Amino acid sequence: MVNHDSAITMKRMKRMILLMLTVLIISATAGCMETREKAPLSTPEIRSAIDTRNALVILFFYEPSSGTSQEQLTILYNLTQNHAGSVIVLPYATDNPESFDAKEGYRVKTTPTTVVIDDEGYILKTFTRITYENVFEEMIRQDAKE
Repeated sequence: MVNHDSAITMKRMKRMILLMLTVLIISATAGCMETREKAPLSTPEIRSAIDTRNALVILFFYEPSSGTSQEQLTILYNLTQNHAGSVIVLPYATDNPESFDAKEGYRVKTTPTTVVIDDEGYILKTFTRITYENVFEEMIRQDAKE
């Protein structure tokens, strides 16, 4: 036979377990929910490129003296050659004062940083490392399907 104090303790434990499971489920599903962030129109060039529609816009923030940045620039150049009209690349050298508004608008803290914006003006992905052409190719294919 269970005494009164044990029954209360069991009820509290059940409530605690249910509460923990609820928090766990909410946390797990929150990580799966996709939030779409509208791209800041922090410069006239960005505004114009996004208004073009039917093209992915790639913003590339780089340090001109960085070998990694130079490698990424080459990859992005090749991408624009292979996908003329469907990809617009806007490079921003972080040491150039004219890049300040774009850099601040996209909260760039490190280089290289690449921001991919879909044809509806939403940020698809931000990369803070070198990103190879096959990754962009897949994004172009996905964007074309939608």
